[in-house]
Amino acid sequence: MCGIAGFIRFAGENRDSDHALLGKMVETLFHRGPDESGQDIRNGVAMGMRRLSIIDLSSGTQPIYNEDRTIWTVFNGEIYNFPDLKQDLQSRGHVFTTNTDTEVIVHGYEEWGEDFVQRLNGMFAIALHDLANRTVILVRDHLGIKPLYFSYQPNRLIFGSEIKALLATDWINKDINRTGLAEFMAWEYVPGRSTLLAGVEKLLPGEMLTINMDQPVRQLKKYWDIPGSPKQSSVSSTEDWEDRIFEQVQKSTRMQMISDVPLGAFLSGGVDSSVVAALLHKAIGDQLTCVFVDNGLYGSGTDVQYRF
Repeated sequence: MCGIAGFIRFAGENRDSDHALLGKMVETLFHRGPDESGQDIRNGVAMGMRRLSIIDLSSGTQPIYNEDRTIWTVFNGEIYNFPDLKQDLQSRGHVFTTNTDTEVIVHGYEEWGEDFVQRLNGMFAIALHDLANRTVILVRDHLGIKPLYFSYQPNRLIFGSEIKALLATDWINKDINRTGLAEFMAWEYVPGRSTLLAGVEKLLPGEMLTINMDQPVRQLKKYWDIPGSPKQSSVSSTEDWEDRIFEQVQKSTRMQMISDVPLGAFLSGGVDSSVVAALLHKAIGDQLTCVFVDNGLYGSGTDVQYRF
C-alpha cells in the first residue's frame, strides 16, 4: 500500500512554501508507505507520494518520468500486466530506466494518450502531469480498489489518497456534508461522489479527471463500467462454468504474484480467500505466509490473528 497527494495552482506559479506544504501532505500518509517518499513541483503542479516498496526496490522511486521528462507520475497500487505492457512499449521504441510497474504509466500515456488506462490490469490511483500539453490527469482503477479524493476550488485543485492529506493544506473548509452524514448513518457509507465533508469529493471507480491548466475546468469521464451480461454464452453446463471460473482465478492469482518481497495472504475464513491462498501455496509452497483474521471472535469485538 502506498499513498499519493498533491495540488494544482491554476495560475501556474509555484511558491517557495509549496515544498513544505507538499511535504506536510505526504507525511500524513506515512502509514501507507514507510519505505520512502518522493516529490515533484513544477509549472504549478505539486505531486508527492509515500512508498511501500514491492516491485523494483532499488530504482522504483517516484515520481517516475519519461525519456525527456515531459511526463511525470505518482501512483498508488500495482499494475499486474506491466511485464506485457513493457515489452509492447519497448518494441515501439520506448526506453525504460527502471524495472518498476509505475514506468509503464508514463510510456503508455506517451503512446496511447488517455486511452492508456484501458490497457491497465490492476488496482491504482494515478496522478499524471503532462508538461508539454499543460494537463493533469487523475485516474482511479476500474472497481475503485484504491481511493482518491479531491477538492476542486476556483484557483486550485487538491488531491490525495486520504482526506487527511487534503486537510493538511488548511485550504479545506471542514463543514459537514449533512446529506452525506445522513447517508452514512443509514447505510454505513457515503455513496456516489460525496464524502462527509462538503468541499471534498471522491473520484468514482473507473473514472478519470482531466484538468487543462490553460482552461482549468474539470472534465470527468467514465472510462470503464461493468459490462452487461451477454445474451448468449458458450458455456452450457455447471462443469463448464466451474472449469472456466477456476481457470480465471488461477490466472488472476498468478498475475498478482510478481513481487521483490515475500508474498503473503490474509484469510477471512471464507471460501474465496481460502481458494486464493491454496493456489498461492501450490505455486510457491512454504514461502507463503498466511494470516487468518477473525473479526470479533465470539462476539468479543476484538480482532484475533492466527499465523501459519
